[in-house]
Amino acid sequence: MVVLVFADNPGPFTGAGNNTWLIDGDEPTLIDAGTGVPSHLEGLLQRLGSRPLVRVIVTHGHSDHASGVPALRGVWPSIEVCRFGGSDDEAAAPLVEGDEVRAGDRVLRVVYTPGHAPDHICLWDPSSRELFCGDMLMRPGTVLIPAGRGGSLR
Repeated sequence: MVVLVFADNPGPFTGAGNNTWLIDGDEPTLIDAGTGVPSHLEGLLQRLGSRPLVRVIVTHGHSDHASGVPALRGVWPSIEVCRFGGSDDEAAAPLVEGDEVRAGDRVLRVVYTPGHAPDHICLWDPSSRELFCGDMLMRPGTVLIPAGRGGSLR
């Protein structure tokens, strides 16, 4: 089961706030970490009950998607953090194009999608044909391509 858990980080570039996606099952997995605000953590705790969050997959390193990792580790110290190339987080499991990652009861395939950010990935579930796309697609509006932070239309 996939559950939308709002990151509760409204702002000029995030609108009402980012979406994070809890993929529940044997290995509860969160797609994107949000910013670590207490209401986001409370929402996750409410949905998980006494079960641990097993991993978080960060779609890209922008702070609105990644800076919540320390807060998640504060609640679930053994959480596995997965990011493209591992990024600057030495404890993160590095992902590359084509990797498969367990999420809940599913297996997601890593699709490298630079543009919005140089380390951006999407996660494809071939069995359900669902794509978790981070900041590659938004509704309503359009995605910012911040050139000063490594974004590129190429």
